[in-house]
Amino acid sequence: MDRSPQFARFGARTAALLDQWQQQNHRPLTAPAWLDTGGSGASLASVFVRDSDPGRTTRRMIIKLCSPDGDSSMEPGRLIAARRSLPNGDPSFPRDHLVEQLYDPMPVDDAWLMFQGFAGNDESMVTLSTILRQRRMPGAAAQITRSLLADWNPDEKSDGEMTAAAFVSELLDQRLEPAEPLAVWVRDTLGLGLETAWIRPGRANAAPLPNPIHLTGSCPLAERTLDYPIRGRAHGDLHPGNIMVPKEPDADLGRYVLIDLSRFDERALLARDPMHLLLCLVADFLPHMSDDARAELLDLLVGRDTPVC
Repeated sequence: MDRSPQFARFGARTAALLDQWQQQNHRPLTAPAWLDTGGSGASLASVFVRDSDPGRTTRRMIIKLCSPDGDSSMEPGRLIAARRSLPNGDPSFPRDHLVEQLYDPMPVDDAWLMFQGFAGNDESMVTLSTILRQRRMPGAAAQITRSLLADWNPDEKSDGEMTAAAFVSELLDQRLEPAEPLAVWVRDTLGLGLETAWIRPGRANAAPLPNPIHLTGSCPLAERTLDYPIRGRAHGDLHPGNIMVPKEPDADLGRYVLIDLSRFDERALLARDPMHLLLCLVADFLPHMSDDARAELLDLLVGRDTPVC
């Protein structure tokens, strides 16, 4: 077996554990290729594993070192839950579009090392982050979004109406905590806190906007209701680094695969995944946009004729 430091990028401890795993299980790993995760904090490597079965089957595998946070610590169990949640009892979506655990996850300090595979065993799959500058990217994002809503959630449900404040609070979840980046940015950049109700943009004649982190008490969004908020299966952290697509420009984009199911929820608000993906894609281009272009983009995102609450 090759004892070269091929997994040093995971860190010395993880690389040593992988060496030990290969020896003890008689599963040599070859040809590691590192995958772009879009800054998620996890590390991903694509490898080939030769299994210990009599036929010595070789297949592609994704090795993932989860980031050591609360959600990632739940990923092994939530991946199992996601694969067991069958739309209308049909196993085809989990089989075709979700990674599976090929071998038991291995603890590494406060994180997990996971061994994942997916249908097709295709070595040409890359993360959506890899094709952000390609012309097919908007079409890929649209096709994936349609599939998540239609194919993964043909049996969507609703609990009835809820206030807009409760809706936004559930979408933002732990991001509303005072130490999280959203609250820190609003406080440090805009000079606002949780108790400030309205934001007044710097543009001339711009209407005030509700403070997205002021969602308690008599906040503006508490006065509005949503009649039929749709719930169903959601990834929970759908950014470009968590979606794998075929590398070839003319490949079938319907072959996408979701990775990192650490925030999977069977009864999540379905608005979250599509909007999260959209904003992650937009954020990658913001540093290169002028102020006027950003203003036009904001109008497009919220709707030019959208009334202010």
